[in-house]
Amino acid sequence: MSGLPVYLTFDDGPNEGTSDVLEALRMESVKATFFLTAITLERTPGQQYSLIQTMLQEGHALGNHGYDHDPMTRRGYNSTTPSEVKKDFDTNLEKLDSLFQVRNGIVCAEFPGFKIARLPGDGRFMPNYVEMIVRDLKIPHAGWDFEFADNGRMGHITHRDWQGVVGVAGTKAGFPSSHDILLLHDRHWKGKKELLANLIRKLKQKHSFAKLVPVPPGLRSIKYPP
Repeated sequence: MSGLPVYLTFDDGPNEGTSDVLEALRMESVKATFFLTAITLERTPGQQYSLIQTMLQEGHALGNHGYDHDPMTRRGYNSTTPSEVKKDFDTNLEKLDSLFQVRNGIVCAEFPGFKIARLPGDGRFMPNYVEMIVRDLKIPHAGWDFEFADNGRMGHITHRDWQGVVGVAGTKAGFPSSHDILLLHDRHWKGKKELLANLIRKLKQKHSFAKLVPVPPGLRSIKYPP
């Protein structure tokens, strides 16, 4: 695949949209990075294990997105502390480690851990929290440059039917720039794998796709450990 590289990322899974996302990626032979939240494990641990196993088996990358996606807003971040948010990221890793240790009484493959993280919501605008990720977790923090969703899903994603892809909205009218990190959310694509595949096909007109692990050097929206 030729073209300017971009990084396709999906947040908040595994959830009800993840199977459709994985199928669309499979259809288009594209790899992505999934930023995981483990809070859904308590409800459907077997399903979550299966989805994460599929991500790994099909060559996708994983990132830490915190256990319960809280806080999200600047007000929320201002009402807590970096140490509390660090606990949330540590809990996320611990829950996923436990999920992979034993399934139905059988010792399973070890969870590979995380090489990159992303704070939920407005966290990328909070320097002390980003610094906590790179200093205390000792892994890079990934923001993003361009966001996509289905039409009307999110008020700030205003360019509907982006580049002629009917049903998909983007935060900018034009194509992403080289080395942009693209943000999408698993749940937005439930029942819409063909729509997501259409978006990927449009992006392929100008772009190739890469994963965020191994973490590429020099990306403008990544904060790297010292």
